[in-house]
Amino acid sequence: MATSVTAEWDVPLMVVKGFTSKAFANSAAEAIDAVGKPAFLYYFGDWDPGGLWVWKDVQAKIRRYAPKADVTFEGVAVTQQQIADYKLPTRPTKRKGNSHAKNFAGNSVEVDALPPVTLQDPVRNCIERYIDKRQLAITKVAEASEREALGVRQSIAMRAFTLVLFGTDSAGHKPFRGAGFGLSGNAAGSASHWRLPLGLLASPQRRRPRRPSRIALRVRYSRCRWHREG
Repeated sequence: MATSVTAEWDVPLMVVKGFTSKAFANSAAEAIDAVGKPAFLYYFGDWDPGGLWVWKDVQAKIRRYAPKADVTFEGVAVTQQQIADYKLPTRPTKRKGNSHAKNFAGNSVEVDALPPVTLQDPVRNCIERYIDKRQLAITKVAEASEREALGVRQSIAMRAFTLVLFGTDSAGHKPFRGAGFGLSGNAAGSASHWRLPLGLLASPQRRRPRRPSRIALRVRYSRCRWHREG
């Protein structure tokens, strides 16, 4: 419902169940103060005596715990206009023993009466009205470029991680200076073999080995290391 829209923009969504506790309101006020920017709080709740009083209670507590914050409050849904426009189903207002219903006229409507798509539109509008479209377009291009570069780096890292390279210097020559080697392994599900100059990977200086040696190179996350075997 509204969660998918707020999550898309990384906008906090706070669920209020009944009257807010002091701890809940205080944590919200602290979050607003920490940002240090104008805050806009939009309320989506039932059109009934309890829902309207909850909204008033939230506003009063936020102002109490964040008196210096620049906060704008707006009730978005449900409204009398929406009830008329969408012909929302109503229910009788509970009045017996309900002190909040004293000045409330008419029937009540739950916020769930709004279809999910209809409810998502005002949520999106509340967020996107503060979005700089030009800056958003630039950010999306930059993010796409970063994802592409990250995909290439991940592909290289995974290929390197799954390979084991064996180089043999059976003639006693310096193995890391242009000698050929056979590369075998399982990269991206294949069992192909390559033939490449070993010097392209590394060329450390070594003394001439006294006897034939076999050099094993193991690639781990694009880092090469070698050691003599036998």
